[in-house]
Amino acid sequence: MRDDIPPANVRRLDAAEFGTVSYGTVYPLITRLHRLGLVANAMQPSPNGPPRKVYRLTDTGHDRLNVWREQWTQFASVVNETLAVRPLNPDFRSPHHSARAHEPKCGLLVLSDRNN
Repeated sequence: MRDDIPPANVRRLDAAEFGTVSYGTVYPLITRLHRLGLVANAMQPSPNGPPRKVYRLTDTGHDRLNVWREQWTQFASVVNETLAVRPLNPDFRSPHHSARAHEPKCGLLVLSDRNN
């Protein structure tokens, strides 16, 4: 993983349109990750001014990142399946309405157990 200083990470999040991300959010997060042994820091010479602190994932950090990626993939899959809109079944009859005029005109959102 590339060694990025927090301002570069903040700019990347801002460019991805995650909303306003402040340095007051990023620095405490990096401090926590450092305390957990997931990132290491080092001083690096800067062409413009004093040395800068750079961060990189540790081996433990890479392992945890892989676990988080797998969890995210599974979570996103469940959300995507849950939000999938199915075509309206023309034989569908609402138990609350006898006339088809009152049935939904759009697709039907089907919430189902992943194993079904």
